[in-house]
Parts: sequence; C-alpha cells; structure tokens
Amino acid sequence: MIKRRPKFTVIATAALLLFTVAGWASDLSSTARDVSPDGFNERGGRIRFALKQPAFSDATPDNPVFIYVSLSSGATLSQTLVDLDLPDQNRQNQPIYLPLYIRDDIPEFVHCTAPQDTLAVVRWVAGETGFWLRVQRATDTWIESWASPAPIEARSPVFFEVGTDVDQNSRTEDLYFENKANLPYPTRQVADGLGPAVSVMSCMDLRHAWIESTGYQANQRIYAQVAVHRVPADTVLRRETAPDSAQLANFPLGFTGEAIIGRSFDRLCSFHATVEPTTVCATPGSEPQAFTTSWVITDPTCRFQYQRSDRYHAAFDVDSGVGFAVYTDDQGNFADGASVSYRRNTVLLAADVFGGELFLTAFADRDQLFQVGETWYAREAQIYSGFRTDTYNLSLTAVLTDTTFTGPVACHLTVFNTDYALSGNQTPRGDQETFCGPYENKIGEQIAPVATIEICPQ
Repeated sequence: MIKRRPKFTVIATAALLLFTVAGWASDLSSTARDVSPDGFNERGGRIRFALKQPAFSDATPDNPVFIYVSLSSGATLSQTLVDLDLPDQNRQNQPIYLPLYIRDDIPEFVHCTAPQDTLAVVRWVAGETGFWLRVQRATDTWIESWASPAPIEARSPVFFEVGTDVDQNSRTEDLYFENKANLPYPTRQVADGLGPAVSVMSCMDLRHAWIESTGYQANQRIYAQVAVHRVPADTVLRRETAPDSAQLANFPLGFTGEAIIGRSFDRLCSFHATVEPTTVCATPGSEPQAFTTSWVITDPTCRFQYQRSDRYHAAFDVDSGVGFAVYTDDQGNFADGASVSYRRNTVLLAADVFGGELFLTAFADRDQLFQVGETWYAREAQIYSGFRTDTYNLSLTAVLTDTTFTGPVACHLTVFNTDYALSGNQTPRGDQETFCGPYENKIGEQIAPVATIEICPQ
C-alpha cells in the first residue's frame, strides 16, 4: 500500500537533489558520492535524464530502443540487479520498471500517461562496465493535456532516474498521486497491480579501477556515460558477453551535460605485517609436505570508515610449487564455501590452513584450484576475522606440492576492510535497500618471503 506523504517531503527531497547542471533544462545530470579507491560495493550517486524531444516516436515491445549507461575509469557493477534471459542456465530476466515523471509546477490538466511498462532496466549484471535500459512505448503516449496527446519539448521534458534507493521515492510517489508520474517507485511488477519498491543503486566495484585517491580532477571521478542504440533484443537480453556499445550503430539521440556519480577520497588506512621465514627440507619424489609460517599483524584499520571485520587474502605465485589444502568429503567432493564467503563459486579449505584468534572458516575461489595426483589444492586462501586494533598473530599452513622446487617462496598477504559480521549472517548490512550490501576496500598488502625450500641432504 502506498501512503501519500506530506507535501513538505517533495520540497525537502528536491532540495537534496543538487545536480551538476542547475535547473530543469539539463539533459543529463547527477549527484556525486564519495567513494573509496579499491573499494567493493561502493555506492555511486543518482543519474537524472531529461528527455526534451519525442525521440522514441516508434518504440514498441517488438522494436524497442536501448539506452546504455557505462561507468568510466574501469569501474564495474558489483551486484546483479537484472540478470540475463537464459533459463537453461537458471538465469531469469526480471526487469525493473522505472518511473517517468514531469514537473509538478506545470498546469494540473497536464498528466504523465506513459504505460507503466514503458521504461525498464533490462540488463544489470555484476562485473560488467554498465547497464541497459529499454524503452518500448512511443513517446506520443507519455503526456496528455486535457486528455489529448501533448508533445515532449524543452519547456515540458520527461524525466527518469537511476541510482536511487527505496528511501528516495517520496518525490515520484507524490507526483504519482498528482498524475505527474506513471509509477510511484521502481518495481519489478506492473501487471495485475504494482509490486513492492526496488532499489536501483549504482553499486560499484572499484578494485581494478584507475582513479586517484583524492582530489576533484577528472582522474579522481567516476562518470556515467550514455549511448542510445536500436539493436535486436536478444543482443542485450541473451548474450552472455555484454554488447560493445562502441561497435553498435547509434540511435539519433544524445544527452548533454555531465554525470559524475563518484568522487574518490582517501580513507587513510594502515596495515603492517611481518613474518619470519622458515626453511623447508624437501626430498624430490616424496609426498607433498606441509609447513607453517606465522605473521605478526599490526593495527589493520581505516579512519573515517565503519569497520566490522577484515578479510585476509593470502596467495602464492603459480610457479612456486606451493598451495593450500582443499577440504573434500569421503567421496572426494568439495564443500560449497558460499555460506562463509558470501560469494558463489568458492570452496572450503582444510581446517588447519589458518590459525589465530577470531578467524572464521577459510575458503578459496574455484578458479584458483589445481590438482596433484588425486588431491586438490588452492593457490590462495581467504578468511574473515573480527575487527582488531592491536597486534596479533596469524599462522598459515601451506603444502609444498612440487618437491623438486627449490628457492624462496613469497606470499602475497592482502587485508580488506569489510562490514561482514563475525556471526556469518547472510545479509551483513541488514538493510540492502538503502546500502549497496557488504562493502569492501583494501587496507594494505605485504609481499614477503615466508619460506626457503632446500633439497634435503642425502
């Protein structure tokens, strides 16, 4: 049930919409939020589109137009909001329908009458560099004046937004009750009654982005860039590899203005780790043997950052001949690690891989596994810990899988700040509708020799 809110909520909400280009005449505008370089699930700002011409005069469900919004600087989407239409892979396309709205200061006899399925998010997949919107209803159905079609023009544009959470719908809800919006909020259901509100937040993975840590120049910002195409629907909805917008023919519509949704800042993280290398005596041709090294961790913290726990990631070089033991049951099957990793395609490692206080169960990504004989190992080991601000020990037990290897073995130890709960809850933040889910950003890393492998004397 939608509850009409007092009129002051519209005024308050409008006051918070500080767009990069002032006024209603802008084609493309945005809010900018502070984001952390190397962060995961960093939330970007809102993007507002102002359509000032009847560009989609022939859009239909069989002949739609697609709007592609890409992220700059190597940023990618950190969550899947709308998956592909691939039932054989258990992937289901459930679009998010977006409100279209007009200004509330135009005459009351002017209404937004666009069908509720006019505009939708139809592809928003984690790991991709942008998302796709679909327009499937002609623009001459969007506005009526005295119950007759009215034109879309610079003086009476139609607006829509992405990047909002469910708490940011008061504006469109009020406009909906005044017949100035075709939907009160984004939702996946418009047939047979409206479904619940859905967040459409710009949650970004910046771990591989190339942005500087502080400042307000171009290389410290994440931009949203817009292109419009008319392509077969299957190109967007069913192709596993995202379409290359640069290779597609452009639809004759452009958006002016600048959409900056992320502005980087330095969280001032600190991390220090030391390790005493051990010497391992290996006999060529013998069975793989385990060895343990101990790290001393000092104060892994980030200032100006909510910090509930840390994630530790240890990895060896591919040619080091060293790995971590993978847990398998009596039938040799892996144990799914999703319940402790909060990610798909992970497996549990052996119980003795990590040692120390306040650590959970170790896991590894499936693509890091390798096999020696009948036994499986991982090149990496990951684990979550409770937040600590003092000095403590972390032990790592690895396995020398190649007994012909000699020389130093370096380990890459990286620590990330997260908001995962130590209890292992499935929705660590609790409120996935106003936050981008569990965030993560790198505190620091240390690369150090942890062992020297020598051939045992005969």
